[in-house]
Amino acid sequence: FGGLTIGDMTSNVVTTTSDFTVSGDMVVGGSTNSGESFTATSGVVTFTGAPGLINNQTGTAVNFTLNSVTVPTGDHLNVEGGASEQYYINGDLTVAGTGVFDGLNGGTSKIWFGGAAEQTISLGSAATPMFVYDMTLNNANGIKLTSTNTNIAEDQFDVANILRLQNGDIDLNGNNIITFD
Repeated sequence: FGGLTIGDMTSNVVTTTSDFTVSGDMVVGGSTNSGESFTATSGVVTFTGAPGLINNQTGTAVNFTLNSVTVPTGDHLNVEGGASEQYYINGDLTVAGTGVFDGLNGGTSKIWFGGAAEQTISLGSAATPMFVYDMTLNNANGIKLTSTNTNIAEDQFDVANILRLQNGDIDLNGNNIITFD
């Protein structure tokens, strides 16, 4: 897809089980928030472009659910953050090479990791940052941090406000740095 918008229409629901690539912005909802949603129950959604944007205008996490997410090397994904914008990732998050996952775009995005199996956050080179405002782990099997470097570099994994371990734990996998601002 170039850009993907799931418009502001009552019960406008999109569910996918396939891998696909979005090379522009991905927006769910609009001004009236009438039950629209996007759910990827399996497969990998790859975001390309510099920068791409995902924007949940519905105001609830359950309306924007991704299975696994990949940001390729050299690409930048802005996760739009308003006071009520939330995103669920139920699979792995891979930010490759010099890619960027920027959950501080707009200031207050909330990212929930809620899979059934252990999830992985995989970061590329030391220049690969992952920024989030709030992050909640709700997965009894936890999350494992991996990197193509020996260790995740300082400020490479940054939680600006709240890291909530609702259920499960974070396996640092030999890494020793998570930054809390």
